[in-house]
Amino acid sequence: MRSGKVFGAAAIIAVALIGCSDSSEKEEPLIVEIGANNATNNATNNAATNNQTNGGSNNGTTAAVVVGIDLQADTNRDGVVNFDATDDEGEDSWDANHGAVFLANMDDDDKSCRNAGNDATLAKCFDGNDDQLDGEADLDDMAQIVVRSTGVLPAAATATVRIATGQEYAQFFVNVDGTWTATQEFTATAAELSAGVAFRLEGRDIVRDSGIWDGKVRLEATLNGAPDAEVLTDAVELRVAPLVLRHHLDPARELYSSELAIGGDGAFTQSLKAAVLAAGVPMGHVELSAQDQWTQDYMETGYMAMPTANGLKVIDVYLRSANIEQSFQGSTGLREGGRVVYTKFHGVDTAGMTAYGGQHSAQWDTLNSFGNTETIPPFTHDGKTWPLGRILKGEAGSIRGDQGMLKMLDSQGVQTPLFINTGWLLVAHVDETVSFLKTDNARGWVMLANDATMAINLFQDLQTQGDGGVAVFQGEAWVDDYGRPYNAATTVSQILQDPDVMSASADAVIEVGDQVDTIKVATGLTDADIVSVPFTHWHYDGASIAHQPGMVNGIVVNDRQFMAPDPHGPKIDGVDVFKAALDNILAMNGYEALFVEDWDMYHRLAGEIHCATNVVRDVNKTGTQWWEMIR
Repeated sequence: MRSGKVFGAAAIIAVALIGCSDSSEKEEPLIVEIGANNATNNATNNAATNNQTNGGSNNGTTAAVVVGIDLQADTNRDGVVNFDATDDEGEDSWDANHGAVFLANMDDDDKSCRNAGNDATLAKCFDGNDDQLDGEADLDDMAQIVVRSTGVLPAAATATVRIATGQEYAQFFVNVDGTWTATQEFTATAAELSAGVAFRLEGRDIVRDSGIWDGKVRLEATLNGAPDAEVLTDAVELRVAPLVLRHHLDPARELYSSELAIGGDGAFTQSLKAAVLAAGVPMGHVELSAQDQWTQDYMETGYMAMPTANGLKVIDVYLRSANIEQSFQGSTGLREGGRVVYTKFHGVDTAGMTAYGGQHSAQWDTLNSFGNTETIPPFTHDGKTWPLGRILKGEAGSIRGDQGMLKMLDSQGVQTPLFINTGWLLVAHVDETVSFLKTDNARGWVMLANDATMAINLFQDLQTQGDGGVAVFQGEAWVDDYGRPYNAATTVSQILQDPDVMSASADAVIEVGDQVDTIKVATGLTDADIVSVPFTHWHYDGASIAHQPGMVNGIVVNDRQFMAPDPHGPKIDGVDVFKAALDNILAMNGYEALFVEDWDMYHRLAGEIHCATNVVRDVNKTGTQWWEMIR
C-alpha cells in the first residue's frame, strides 16, 4: 500500500465535465488521460467548466461559484457519476433510496487461483485480496469515484482523499504513471482537482457478520491550502453488494452433475442429458470432475451486482458448502467435492467462495448441505416485501448448521433465512418435501409440497378397481447395507398392506403439513397456492425417507418445464399412474414434466435428481434490485 502519495498531472486520470447550465440532461463524464504538457490547459478549461456546472452562465454573465472540494460517486445508482443534485443529494448517508454501490471483487480475472493449494489458500485467493490490478477486466469490478474542485483554487492547494471507515474491507486504485496503484489514501494537486480525478473503489470481502461490519464504507476528501474555500470537506458513503441466492422464477442457464463413471451413473446421465436437450437449457449440461454424486449439496449458486453505465454488472458466485468430512487418512476438512467452486468456476466474473465457522454439530452436518438451502420466490406479506425472495432452510430442533455460514447468509440483509423442521427426515433437507413453480397467479408462483395421502389414495383407487396386483417398481432393485442388490418389485396391494409405509406416510403428512404452515405464516400463501405432489414414505434408521421416488425433488428449468425423477409406478394400459398424476398437476400450472431415470444412483441411496444436480440461473436485470430493499 502507498499512503499519502501525491500524483503528478502527467499520470492522473482526469474527467472533463460535460453539460450546460440550461440543460437538465445528465451526461456521463468523459474520462481522458492528461499529460504534463497540457495539464495547465486542461485545468483552465475544466475550471471554466466547473464554473458553468456550478451555476455559471454562458450568456455573458457569471454567477457566484462556491469554491471547495467535491467528492462524487454514483449515489443515484444510474451507473454514471453525474455532477448534479441526484448524485449529490444524500451521498454521505447510505439507505434504500440513495447511496453508491461497490462489489466485493472476489472473482479471479487473471485466472491465477485455480491451483492455489489447500482449502484455506483457495478461499483467500481472489482479486480483492491483493494490491495489484489482476488484468484489464479487473477495473470493471470496481466502483468509479471522482474528486474535483469547484471554483478556482490557489495553485498550491491540494486535497487528501481517504477511506475513513471500513478500511479493512476496501481499497482505492489510482492511476500513477500509467500503473493502477492500490492505496488507502492519496493527495491530488489543484490542477488535477480542476481537471477532476477519477479513481476506483475495490471491495475486499462480502459482509460476513453484520455485527462486525455492516457493509458500508465512508470516503472523505479534505481540501488543504485553500483558507478562503467555503467547502473544505466532502464525504460519500457506499455499500458493498450482498451475495444473493437465486430462486426458481429465473430460468436455468446451465445445469451441472458430477462425472462419476461408475455403475448406474450412465443411465442417469444419459437420461439427464436428454431432458436438458428437450428443455433447451441455453448452455446445456456440464459434468464436473468431482467424485461426489450429490452435486446439489456441495455448492450453491448466487450472484453480486452493481449498476454501471452498461447495465447491471454481475459476478456469479459459487458458494462452497460448510460440510465437513474425514479423509481415508483420518484428517478432517471441508467437503472435497466443494473444491470445484475454485478449480472449475473461479475466473472472470465468477467467484468461488467459502463461508465456514467451524461451529456446528457433526451429527447434523447434513444440515450444511445445500439441498437444505432453497429460496422462496419474491413475495409481499404483512407490509414487508421480499423482492429477491427469502432463503428457506431446514433445522433439527435447535440445531441449524454451521454458524459461520448462517451468520453470513443472514448478514447479507436481503433474504433473511426462514427455517422449517426437517429433523424428522433421514437426510433432513428442504428439497425432499417442497419446491416452487413460476405460474400465472397474483403472486407469480406456487409451492409444490409432498402429499403422501394423495399417493395412498391413488393406490387405493387402483385396488378398488381391481388392479391391486399391478406391479410397482418393476425391474428395479434396492441395495442392502453391504451394497448387495435385492428385488424392489412389489404390488399396489402389498404397498397398502405394508405397515411401515402406511405409518411413515401418515407421519409425513403431519410433518409436511407443519412445514407448509410455517411457510404460509411467513409468506401469506393460502391452500390455493399449494400444489400437492404424491409419493409415499417409509422408515430407515429411525427417520423418514421417500419410499417412492420423491417427485417434488426435481429441477425447475424455466417457466414451462420441470424435471422429475421417474416414479416407476404402477402402469395401467401402459401408462404410469404417478407420471400421469404429475403431468396433470403440472399442466394446470402451465408446465410439462420431463422424467429422468435416477433409481440406481440416487433414489435407492436416499436422494433424487435435485440432489444430483445444480444449476446457475439468469439474473433478472430489470426487476427490483437489492439496493431498493436492503434492511
